[in-house]
Amino acid sequence: MKLAFSSCPNDTFMFNSIVSGRVPISFPFELRIGDIAELNRWALRRETDITKLSYFTYFQLADEYIMLNAGA
Repeated sequence: MKLAFSSCPNDTFMFNSIVSGRVPISFPFELRIGDIAELNRWALRRETDITKLSYFTYFQLADEYIMLNAGA
């Protein structure tokens, strides 16, 4: 599972428990951190499974990604 998010404080806070191992995850994951332009590019190239996206990019990929209840 490939997880990607930005280095902004909101994202690092939201994923801290997973990344630090405080919340046990039963599957291996690869972590990628980048700015929103990188996150969008990775998603458009289908390189991530879970990622932060801009709204514009999300609507280009809405048939492939599901928007979560967390975040803005």
